[in-house]
Amino acid sequence: MLQSKWKHFGLKFIAIVTGVVLAITAIGFKSNAYSTIASINLEQVPTSTLVAQAANQPEFDAVNSIARAATVFIGQNLENSKAVEGRVFIAAPGSGVIIARRNSTYYVLTNTHVVPTRGKYGIRTHDGEVHLVNNRKPQYPGQSDTTEGIIYRFANFDSNRRVFNGYDLAVLQFESSKEYPVAVIGDSSTSKPGDPIYVSGWPLPKDPTSEDRKRVQKNGELKQILNPSDPNGNYSLCYSAETAPGMSGGPVFNSKGEVIGIHGAGKNSRQGCIDTSLGIKIDDFIKEQEKIERYRLTSAFKRPPANPSEFSRMVRNRNADIFTAAEYLRFFDVSPNDPSFSAILSIVDKYGCMRAYEDGTFRPLDGQTRGEFAIDINTCLDKFAEKASARSPSSRKDFESIQKTLEALAQEINSLHL
Repeated sequence: MLQSKWKHFGLKFIAIVTGVVLAITAIGFKSNAYSTIASINLEQVPTSTLVAQAANQPEFDAVNSIARAATVFIGQNLENSKAVEGRVFIAAPGSGVIIARRNSTYYVLTNTHVVPTRGKYGIRTHDGEVHLVNNRKPQYPGQSDTTEGIIYRFANFDSNRRVFNGYDLAVLQFESSKEYPVAVIGDSSTSKPGDPIYVSGWPLPKDPTSEDRKRVQKNGELKQILNPSDPNGNYSLCYSAETAPGMSGGPVFNSKGEVIGIHGAGKNSRQGCIDTSLGIKIDDFIKEQEKIERYRLTSAFKRPPANPSEFSRMVRNRNADIFTAAEYLRFFDVSPNDPSFSAILSIVDKYGCMRAYEDGTFRPLDGQTRGEFAIDINTCLDKFAEKASARSPSSRKDFESIQKTLEALAQEINSLHL
């Protein structure tokens, strides 16, 4: 079983191994990834500095790995993902988040104004698949209304005056045998002004004729919590994130990757919230949905803690978001454009040590057992020694310096009695 106490040493190992590859590159081994990087002498760079560099996994990225997996795109008459990717006009486009699952039924939370009328909607999940939600009224008088409950709106919405009677929230249901990530539900009552927040959603491109739509994450600060909430839509969260049209209905996360709200409006001023974006507390949704007999989803919610690596593992198809390549770089614990990622790949390719997870990712934030750590470090040392022995005396001297650093780390590990 993985032990959380070993996370520090997993990170430390990644840091030192990255330094090893850099140093080996400097002493003569060919490495395309580091052809332009200056040599590093590990004797001159404290281990603590290398660890700090490797451990600098930004909070933004950790939350983004969760957001990317659980955030969905919603559009009226959206039939397939090509409509999203192909710059096709989509009516009432917005965002949402998967908040619960019962058997093969998934529940998506969004705004009423994203799904304002009875009709046919499509929900695009992270894998590019579009799930149809038919909420149309019966075609003929007297015909049984079988689709009314597919979407539940918590407010009556006057689109002409932009006035809500109730909470600007809605729940959509879709059926799938696939396993989709479900967002972790947090406790918005513990949030306070000054806390960092992250809003995920699918904004409209500035130029839809030349730009593909892609999901984004915007960070900001919680400025105020209205009590009571604004009566027009019951917005209560006010934050500084720079949101855009199309992000309505998207999740608002705290720094732990937990959903604490649903984004509803950008750059508004209401009851003391001057020029801020607005959202609805997740606690208000939990309270309101308990009043609806067919929901009462509390037992189906995923509770904290939120694990970014767990969401990474559930997203198997890296090529699914072909139009969100920039976001892919932020998705995994170590992204493909991170020096650590290239370093580890180089180690795997050239020296036959360090292995990726089954989905091809490297996760330094995951724990590591003492045995696993010992195997990794021993295998790498053996391989490096083989390479260094064939080089010049100066190269071997550099390798010995690297070896001493690694052996010091091994001794530190061995001195612990956990």
